[in-house]
Formats: sequence, structure tokens, C-alpha cells
Amino acid sequence: MNVENSKNVVLNILSLEDSVQDFEIIRDNLIDAGYDLNMSRVEKESEFESSLRKNKYDVILADFNLPGFDAFGALHLCSRICPDVPFICVSGAIGEETAIELLKQGAVDYVMKNKLKRLPFVVERALDEAKEKEARKQAEKTLKESEMSLEAAQEIAKMGNWEFDLFNKKLKWSKNFYRIFGYEPFEIVPTYALFIRQVHPDDLFLIEEAYSFINKTRKPVTLDIRYIMPDGSLKWMLSKLVPVFIENVLVMLKGICVDITERKQTEEALKKKTEELEYLNSHFVGRELKMVDLKTEINELLIKSGGKEKYVIHLETD
Repeated sequence: MNVENSKNVVLNILSLEDSVQDFEIIRDNLIDAGYDLNMSRVEKESEFESSLRKNKYDVILADFNLPGFDAFGALHLCSRICPDVPFICVSGAIGEETAIELLKQGAVDYVMKNKLKRLPFVVERALDEAKEKEARKQAEKTLKESEMSLEAAQEIAKMGNWEFDLFNKKLKWSKNFYRIFGYEPFEIVPTYALFIRQVHPDDLFLIEEAYSFINKTRKPVTLDIRYIMPDGSLKWMLSKLVPVFIENVLVMLKGICVDITERKQTEEALKKKTEELEYLNSHFVGRELKMVDLKTEINELLIKSGGKEKYVIHLETD
């Protein structure tokens, strides 16, 4: 056997074995299979635990029966100290029920000493599984960090995302979606009925029109809608609805909600100020202009009638 993925890679292996001869046979089988090894042997529990704590290993090989110690004890130590390192039992005498129990407790596999030709294959598979496990852990860690970053960004932006499974009638909210709707994360079970109850009655028609538009066009819709919070206050939300179709059937709606209450309040305040300014312009500035026109007409009439200069009204437009 030629172990392709082990070339130019030194494997650190710890062997729990009280027989020097068996240890050498195990090592020779792995070397013959193409592994470059850094393999050490211990036979006492204290030595085994000390080695696990001081060194980093790629694989643990353990005999089942040792003086005052066995594979179950070794597996228990490994699960506490290095749970991600593959544990393989290599034994000369182990019953099937015992082997199954070892597997249940976390051993990757077991190999009988009279069938050591199988060991390189078992080691290779264990290493592949360990790599896959590590890759999954890294992916989960990355995903969790990404979700935490997204959650923080949503909180800063006063934004939340949601999705509604139309087949199963299940609604899912992000943590910040709960917050902007006046709830603690996961305080309640979100339902479509609950969502609709919070829509301002005068804006319900917008939801109906959006649903009809999506079914006709299959395009996203963006709406400004008022929602009534649990404490009775009113919030404006910018809501974007994105449809998901499968074989011409609308199966899901996804979207975001952004709290735009402050923006709406600013717009309303600006609108009022603009109206006040227009009122002042029409009632005061307009009147001043009319007075200027009137004074001009009076002066023209005085001049035409031969009036003297002292009767001319001087205009002050500043």
C-alpha cells in the first residue's frame, strides 16, 4: 500500500503498548505502507497522560489490556485531553461486544494484532475523518462569527431579517427583528397572525397589494409601513419582500425590516417647517410687495398731478 496523502508529512503517533515486539511490528507495518512516522511508546497510565498533555499527536494507538490500565481508561483520558485526535484500539484479544462499546464511547476503530495489514487503511481513514471534522468545526466557527457580525451590524442599522415558509406557515425572525418590534430575542413564537396584528390598520392594504404584485411579477417589493409596538407606540418600517418560487409556485417570502421612524419624524418636521415658511411668505412677504407696488403707484399719480417733490413718498425696500 502506498499512502499518497502521507508523503512528506510526518505523523506523530502515540502507542500505548506494553510489548516492545508488538510495538515494532505495528510501526513496521505503517512504515511499509508509506507513512513517515514520529512514533513513541508508553505503557503506564501516568506516562500516557503526561504524553497527551505535553505533546500533540495525529493518532493514538492503544492496546486493550495493560497492567492496571485498559483501553477504556485510555479513551476516557483522550476524550478529556485531546478529543479530536483519532483513537484506535490495537489488541490481540478483544471481544465483539467490547469492541462495539469502545466505538460507542468514541474510538474510531479497532484492529486485531493478527490482522495488522488492515491497520494502515484504518489509520488513513481516521486521518481523513479527522480532517473533515476539523473542516466542519472551522466552517461552523466561521459561520457563527459571520452571524455574530451580521447581528451586530443589524443592531447598529436598526435592521432585522425574516423569512416566511408559506407551505408550513412558519415565520422566522432574526434576533434584531425581535428587538425592533419591541420584544426580547425569542421571547415569543413569531406567527403571521401576530405580525399582521402589529400592522397599522390603515396600512393593511399595502400588504395585500404587495402580495398580489409579487404573484404577478415575481419581483421584490419595498414598502414603508407603520407598525404598532407592544407598548402602543408607533414605528415606521421600511420593509423589503423577496419572493422564492419553485416550479412557478410561491413557496417562501424573505425580507428585511429597517426602523425608519427617526427619518419619518425628520421628514414630518421638515414638512411642517416648509408649510410655516410658505404661510409667512404668503401673508407677510407678499403684503410687503403689495405695499411697495402701492407706494409706486401713489408717487406716479402725484407726479402726474403736478405734485411737489416734498409730497413724493420715498420707497425703502431694504
